[in-house]
Amino acid sequence: MILQEMVYPDKEICTVEQMYLRTQQGKVTFDDGAFHLMQDTIASTLTYFNAFSIGKWIEYTDIEQISMHLFLKGQGQIELCIFDGSETIVLEKKDFIHTEITEESFTLLMQEETKLSFVNKKESVLCFARIIAKEECLLTNIQYQTTKKPIRQIELAIGICTYRREEYVQRTLKMLADQILCDVHSPLYHHVKVYVSDNGNTLDTTQTFSDAVKVFYNKNAGGTGGFTRCMIETMEDKTEFTHILLMDDDIKIHADTIKRTWLLLAYANEKYKDSVVGGALLRTDHPNIQHTNAEIWDIDRVQTMHQGLDMCNVTQLSQNEEILRSDYNGWWYCCIPVATIKEVQLPLPFFIHMDDIEYGIRLDCPIMTMNGIGVWHDSFEHRKASSVEYYDMRNLLTANAIHNSKYTKKQAKKRVMRHLVFQLLKYRYEDWKLTIKGVEDFCKGTDFYKTTDPVKLHQQIMQMGYQMTDQSQTLQNCDCLEDIKKKEQKGTASDRAGEEEPVSLYQVKAHSKMDFLTLNGWLLPGKRKLVPLPMGCCSKDLFRVRKVVYYDPESKKGFVTQRKWRKLFELLWQCHKVNRLLDQNFDKAVKDYQKNYKEITNMAFWKRYLEL
Repeated sequence: MILQEMVYPDKEICTVEQMYLRTQQGKVTFDDGAFHLMQDTIASTLTYFNAFSIGKWIEYTDIEQISMHLFLKGQGQIELCIFDGSETIVLEKKDFIHTEITEESFTLLMQEETKLSFVNKKESVLCFARIIAKEECLLTNIQYQTTKKPIRQIELAIGICTYRREEYVQRTLKMLADQILCDVHSPLYHHVKVYVSDNGNTLDTTQTFSDAVKVFYNKNAGGTGGFTRCMIETMEDKTEFTHILLMDDDIKIHADTIKRTWLLLAYANEKYKDSVVGGALLRTDHPNIQHTNAEIWDIDRVQTMHQGLDMCNVTQLSQNEEILRSDYNGWWYCCIPVATIKEVQLPLPFFIHMDDIEYGIRLDCPIMTMNGIGVWHDSFEHRKASSVEYYDMRNLLTANAIHNSKYTKKQAKKRVMRHLVFQLLKYRYEDWKLTIKGVEDFCKGTDFYKTTDPVKLHQQIMQMGYQMTDQSQTLQNCDCLEDIKKKEQKGTASDRAGEEEPVSLYQVKAHSKMDFLTLNGWLLPGKRKLVPLPMGCCSKDLFRVRKVVYYDPESKKGFVTQRKWRKLFELLWQCHKVNRLLDQNFDKAVKDYQKNYKEITNMAFWKRYLEL
């Protein structure tokens, strides 16, 4: 069985060569499905997609032996190597002279008593091949194989939720059809089906590219509603699916990522047989930079694992394979056992944000991650609409009420107060009412979710916040726009629910003590008349700013707001209002959620909710 084979750069996905083949000396080109190594070139597969995470395969499975197979042409030398994060060890060497594409192979035993026993952090060990081209060489493939048969048959459902992203979905469906669903040579053939929940009701349901794809119109109950509909379809299908893979509609992904997920599940040992497989999140604006690789929920903020690692750096590549504790994986790519879904029931009706966090906590099972199992997604930080303020606050309080018995009224108040203060410092006054509505609706308990139409609620929420309009002309009037354009690419902020204030995108010279004493410059005269800031900026970016235009760097849509003295005093009233609200209702709401949340996560509720 082939466990892993070579992934090549794809102009539609990623073209960063060092993610696929690492050139140490000389020159390498790629065309016609092969890497061309010029004479005297030294290259290796110690890369994100083409190294073999042997340490994790030892941990996650009971495979005792693997073999590496290279398909190449030319003259040179190949080396079987492992990298443990600090040094490379050559295990075996072999010379080759081939006038046509020929297979060369190595065998590697994986038991503790063998050559790998000296490695302390075995999960970080990567296996790879190094090719030394004495003449021009051609490398067409590298495979890692085992003679061991899979432990179990995996029947995989892929669930995609979409809302008016026709182009993205069609691209993904075509890839799945060409490389998995209709590929008779794939071990996944006839073992994968795709369910697409179209919340916008705009897709052509006839253009599915395969009989294994089902597109259905769904009530727009947000991303949560779309993914839940996919879960329902999976459980009610005559096929006895073992797992469902939830994927965003706008990701970029190699088909091999899905193949590797399927194979990992097929070979998972007793310890990991009921695990989730989580895909890392890579940035489309910086394709070699990882945003996160599984995450932890810490009361009211997200802790991202292995954030900001460069997948072109070999040390960080190995570091990324360290197994760290995690609570959940985002639903941009998350594969969940169907049996576990049946046990814990369906997600909470959150619409958007924190659905994956809450559900991951409820699943309470190990998360397997591995190099090469990752997707690309547009950065989150500049896409934060006002409506998110409502969902973040309501859902954060609800999740903690259910899963954190030590979450106190005092902690809830502190979180809400901090949120309101940040909104003041960012001149996001209209977001106050969304935050407070989130608290109000949380206090209503589970009955609120039972009786509220998600479509009408979302329309109401969208009208309450700032309206995004074209700000191209306004941006042209900002003297510092060009400087900001250079800096906005450096942002690493996130709009993920409950996360701390994002990192500042700009160099603000004000001392932190001065920030505190002057309320981020509120008590000082304004120096900067009009400053453009991307949506995910830090409050420090508004130090002594009079007026700001918030905008999305891609669409140039946004809104204008400014410092208003009366809002400083209004904040005191808002804080008083929300404190009273929580004093009167928090404890009662917490008891209700803990007692009754299963009533809004069962199949019967969701069928009524989605009008099925």
